Amino acid sequence: MKKPPEERRSPDRERHTLRLLRRLSVLALAATVVLLVGPRLLAFFGLIGPSVQDRIAEAERALRAAESYGARPDSPAMLSARQEVEAARRLAGQGSDRAARHAAQRAQARATEAQATALVSEGLSEQKAHALVQDLDREVNELENLYAKVSPGLDRPARGGGRR
Repeated sequence: MKKPPEERRSPDRERHTLRLLRRLSVLALAATVVLLVGPRLLAFFGLIGPSVQDRIAEAERALRAAESYGARPDSPAMLSARQEVEAARRLAGQGSDRAARHAAQRAQARATEAQATALVSEGLSEQKAHALVQDLDREVNELENLYAKVSPGLDRPARGGGRR
């Protein structure tokens, strides 16, 4: 019988390889978590992304847009948005950047809500105006039909068609 060839590799080699692969997989998993969560955390703490002043300016632009869409200045959403912008300015002046950023985001959300309300009310006004025009047109058509029924038996001066 033939003798198997002698194994020259160390018996610990498989354990070293397995340990290396485990470490690499843990390192890859950790890198994935850092890449997924890292930017969100950095943006949350204000280290990346728009500055506080940029956020406040965005909220002010949203307020002006809401006004241009016809939002009433005394509407609850507009009042709330203005209060949040003022709070954001005050907090930014005090150095509370994260709280100011959150207040500016709330102000922008309220201003967007005011824009939506203004657009909806404008759409409703247009629908009401269109319905009113349709109703008036129908009534004018009815009057014309009534006039056409009454006027064939009358002479021109009695119909009012004569010159004055």
